[in-house]
Amino acid sequence: MEFTTKTKQIKPRSKNHLKMYFWVLSFLRNYMWLVIAFLLLGLLIHGITMSIPRLIQHFIDNTLPMKDKQSLIEVLGFLIIGVVVLLCAKAINNMLQRLISERTLRDIQISLFAQLRRLGFSYYERHSTGETLSMFTSEAQAITNIYRHHLPQAIHLLFMVIIAFVMVFQIHFMLSLIIVPSLLLYYLFGARFAKKAALASRSSHDSRMEVNQTIYNLLSGMQEIRANHKQAWSFKQLSEKCSVWRTKAIITMFWLQSRGTVRKSLVHFGLFAVFVIGIILVKNDQISVGEFVAFVLYYEVAIGRVTTLITNLTEQRVLMYQIERIYGMAAETPEVEEPVSPAYLQKVKGELEFRNVHFQYRSDVPVLRGIDLNIRPGERVAFVGTSGNGKSSLLKLVGRFYDPAAGEVRLDGIPLTRLSNDQIRGSIGYVFQETYLFGNSVKENIRFGRPDATDKEIVQAAKAAYAHEFICELPQGYDTLVGERGVKLSGGQKQRIAIARMFVKNPQIVLLDEATSALDNVSEYEVQKALESLLKGRTTLAVAHRLTTIMDYDMIVVLNQGQVEEADTYNALMERKGLFYRLVEGGDRAG
Repeated sequence: MEFTTKTKQIKPRSKNHLKMYFWVLSFLRNYMWLVIAFLLLGLLIHGITMSIPRLIQHFIDNTLPMKDKQSLIEVLGFLIIGVVVLLCAKAINNMLQRLISERTLRDIQISLFAQLRRLGFSYYERHSTGETLSMFTSEAQAITNIYRHHLPQAIHLLFMVIIAFVMVFQIHFMLSLIIVPSLLLYYLFGARFAKKAALASRSSHDSRMEVNQTIYNLLSGMQEIRANHKQAWSFKQLSEKCSVWRTKAIITMFWLQSRGTVRKSLVHFGLFAVFVIGIILVKNDQISVGEFVAFVLYYEVAIGRVTTLITNLTEQRVLMYQIERIYGMAAETPEVEEPVSPAYLQKVKGELEFRNVHFQYRSDVPVLRGIDLNIRPGERVAFVGTSGNGKSSLLKLVGRFYDPAAGEVRLDGIPLTRLSNDQIRGSIGYVFQETYLFGNSVKENIRFGRPDATDKEIVQAAKAAYAHEFICELPQGYDTLVGERGVKLSGGQKQRIAIARMFVKNPQIVLLDEATSALDNVSEYEVQKALESLLKGRTTLAVAHRLTTIMDYDMIVVLNQGQVEEADTYNALMERKGLFYRLVEGGDRAG
């Protein structure tokens, strides 16, 4: 939650981890019957498992001394039936565990993607693509580990610990008190190592994210790396990051191993004490041999499962460090809130009004100050000025990617804050400087503008965008795959595909953010022809870099230090010989 919303900084404190844990568990509510079935089967499994030491006690104390064949048959029969039921229950239990974990993981990923859709531009400006992708890979895997391994194991361990403690105290109360100092020492000596392991694991996870981001950056820039013969440099960049990650991973393993060694030593110390005292009690006839054997088995289960449970919870705490980013993103509030009861425009005309609009990305750096503009339906308006004067920011306010810090933007007389984002963005066509094409066919990339568009409408849109001719020359025509980000097409071809999208979408308002600035003269000429066709009868707001391309616009708004310096037609501004005149005379480029 930053900008108007500030992102919560999740601190490594237990109460924050508890909130995160409850958030992870909240996804189980849709599968409560499966969870209840899982718990009941767990009780059955551990009830059978924990009855075995008592059965051994009965066998040693009663069946063996009396050589009772009937009792021996009963014991064997119970064991056989118990094993069959146990195997069946475990199979069903494992299936339920897998089903619950897979479904909840799917729900979490869908929920996260839905949240990413709700968040505004500021989130993507603050977080790298590699970091966001990591949420769906390593962080999501951490949640999977909780659902698939740690949580089911913790539940099973808890059942066994409760039963085992009841049994040891029932067999011999005084002997069972040895558990208390064993667990106390276990906790005191192990807690320090556990904390070190958790912190080291978090540091290692952060380094792994840096490696992922480095790989993403290097792959994205592979063309530049090869062109500039920087393969050695790229290898060094990745090697250094991997080296840091490897070092931190080794430190993490050291603390985890040290924690395990210390705790196991304390467990063995407690078991040794049980053997010594237990043998004395057997010699003094204070406990039978069968009870002593049963006690040792239950003690091993009790102390062993308690220590395993503590280790399990410690590992879950380590996983909580990894889930922090997902939780922080899920807790982030979009800076652009949907109205509770939105107004609705039956037909969007395309009239835009800026009323004393102030805007800033950060609290101390104003971008726009006191903007007052009235743009009539179908009017074409260009924004010019030097770089950093808020031209692109104005377009983002129209699309309601941000809200003004003060003042308001109106569409057909209604404040954007009272309209739904779906209606606002459904009425707008946006052509960026860098067109993003998906890695599927040309046809599907054009259909992206309106998913229900027919093949005939797609061809008509391509013709209107002056794209039909080059599309037909592609190997499979409209079915040709364009490659990742449209790598198989030129810049001008990609822009014309983007314009074809707009024809399919048929918006009333078109926003052009330096749509031809990255093109050569030939490509720009082709795209300008397509734009002329697209803009007829539509309200158009354009950020221009070549000032001669906006000579016939209805109004040119010159921005200076976030304010409107002057606004008029091209000829009127040139006659005035103000800032616009100086920009034109200075080289026919702005921004």
